[in-house]
Amino acid sequence: MSQVSKRLVERKIGERMFEVFFKSLADLHKSEEIEAYLLDLLSPVERTMIAKRLAIAILLTKGYSYAAIGDIVKVSVTTIASISVWLQHSGKGFEMVIKKILREESFKETLKDIEKSLAKFLVSHPASKRRVENRYEKEKQERISRII
Repeated sequence: MSQVSKRLVERKIGERMFEVFFKSLADLHKSEEIEAYLLDLLSPVERTMIAKRLAIAILLTKGYSYAAIGDIVKVSVTTIASISVWLQHSGKGFEMVIKKILREESFKETLKDIEKSLAKFLVSHPASKRRVENRYEKEKQERISRII
């Protein structure tokens, strides 16, 4: 399990360490860069803890029950409650990231619905319809990859 030394760093040095750390994250723009950096920086346990915290925050925001979240993410009620407290009392960072994730999720679902509707109206023959749906699916994936 991860631990922090009990020996305290001087305040100015600590502030500078966090400044460098935050800037190092901000300077990464591609998901491949971020992934490589975090794989090097964090242990597997630390990555799992962070990913679970984000998943819990998203599921709480979507209105899932503690029992459902515990079952899905395999965490204790105590862990869920602590994330819930973070969301309620500070959580500005969580809130910002979750809003972006949910917007993207909603956008993808909306695109899917529009394209399915278009495919129904554009062609009536089943083979033609499949070709149109496949073309729209390919174009959608290309658009989404450009957005992301």
